[in-house]
Amino acid sequence: MSLTTKAFLIAVPIAVLLQVIVLMIGFTIYRENFYVPATNIIGICSGLLAFFQVKKHLERKQSK
Repeated sequence: MSLTTKAFLIAVPIAVLLQVIVLMIGFTIYRENFYVPATNIIGICSGLLAFFQVKKHLERKQSK
């Protein structure tokens, strides 16, 4: 399996978990005034960040 695929498979659950946590906290604090599309942006950004960090880690681990 390629490094990109491994990094993707690790990063997706991390992004989903962070998005669920943000949704739960947001609905708890703001109730009906909560802006849901903001969680999509947070989920995408955290997913990309996790993907690139995991990919970089796997590349370093493979080169050793």
